[in-house]
Formats: sequence, C-alpha cells, structure tokens
Amino acid sequence: MEATDTGEIVSKFGSPHAQRCGAKTRAGGMCRNLSVRDMKRCRMHGGKSPKGFTHPNYTHGCYSKHCLLGMLNRAAYRDAQRREERQRRIDLILEREKAARAAKAARQAKRRKVVVWDADALKRLFAVMNAGKGSTLSTP
Repeated sequence: MEATDTGEIVSKFGSPHAQRCGAKTRAGGMCRNLSVRDMKRCRMHGGKSPKGFTHPNYTHGCYSKHCLLGMLNRAAYRDAQRREERQRRIDLILEREKAARAAKAARQAKRRKVVVWDADALKRLFAVMNAGKGSTLSTP
C-alpha cells in the first residue's frame, strides 16, 4: 500500500475507495486494512475464515444459512406461516361479516313486527268484526 499526495491509502491493485475492514481495534479505533475479497473483514479479523461446507465443524447444514436445503426449508416455513396468518385474517373478516348480517336481520325483523295468527285468534277476530254488522259471514 502506498500513500498518495492527498493522504489516501491506495493498495497495489485497488482504488482509494476499496472496502476497509472496519473491525473495532483494542485501541478503540477502526481497523484500516483492506477487507478480503468478497468478505467484510480483513485477514486478521476473520475474513479468511472458512464458511459453509469448508468449515471444519460443518455437519449437515440443516440450519446453515449457506445450505440451499436449509434456505428452502426456511422459505417454505415462512410461506406457510404467511398463508396461515392470511387465512386467520380472512376467517376473522368473514365472522365479523356474518355477525353484522345477523344483527341487521334482527333489526329488520324487529322493525317489521311480524305477527303470527293461529286459528283460534282468527275466529275471535271474525266474530268481533261480524258482531256489529249483523251479517252471516262464515268463519274460515
């Protein structure tokens, strides 16, 4: 690495805007080394550490973010959760709509005041109606 006239540090192969490590040092500052290619840290702060299949403690990768099967399982689980949540919301809306319809029907029935007549009540009504007229209408 070389310093330019403006004080910028330039690597042999990189630009002055190359990504820096940025790890916190023991002195409290930030590490100014260049990060390892395709990594966020320099070689001294874990940039060269093996990841995924190459790590010595790697076993099966079911819970690894580097395993395709693990990613697919997590995505399927998230999709299933989203579908369940969506179905719960739809069910709640339908229940509310059903309750609103029932309440509306009850209000309308109360307004109409539906009266059901039985046979005895109809006979008494016709008797009262015919009593003052003196006519001989037959009751149903």
